[in-house]
Amino acid sequence: MKLTGKWIATSALIIGLAGLAGCSPSATEPKAASNDAPADQSLELIEIIARPAGESATGVARPAHPADAVELAIRTKGTTKGADLAVKMIALADGSTVDTDKLRLNAGNAAAPRFQFEPRGTWPTGRYLFEVMLDGKLAGSQELEIFPADDVAPSP
Repeated sequence: MKLTGKWIATSALIIGLAGLAGCSPSATEPKAASNDAPADQSLELIEIIARPAGESATGVARPAHPADAVELAIRTKGTTKGADLAVKMIALADGSTVDTDKLRLNAGNAAAPRFQFEPRGTWPTGRYLFEVMLDGKLAGSQELEIFPADDVAPSP
C-alpha cells in the first residue's frame, strides 16, 4: 500500500508538471507585444559631466568662474522612441532653483544630450547641484563649484 501511495503521488506530480509545461508558450513562439510597457525602459543615464562651456570632454576641465556659461553633458545607454529629460540647477547654499531646462529625447539625440546654462550677470560663487530627471524620475545628479574669478588654476 505504501508503494502504491508513493507511485500515485509521483505520477500525479509528473502529470501536473507536464500539463503546466503545455500551457506555457514555447521558445519558438513570438511573444505578443505589450502596450503597457514603457517605450523607454532600455534608456539609462551612465554619466553626467558639469563643466564650463567649451571645455574638452576629455581631460581635466578648468574651474568654473562666475561669468562662465555652464555645460551639462550627459551620456546614455540604450535607445528611446521618446523620453523627457529635464535638468534643474540648484544653489546648495540656500536650496533655491537657479535654472531649469528640458529636452525631448529621440533616437537621434538620446546618446549624448547637452544642456547649457547661461548666468544672468554672474553666478554667485559656491556649489551647485544639477538634478537630472528622465520621464519625471530622478536619474542622476552632479555637483559643480563656481570659484571666484581671481582663483586662477596654476600654470604648468
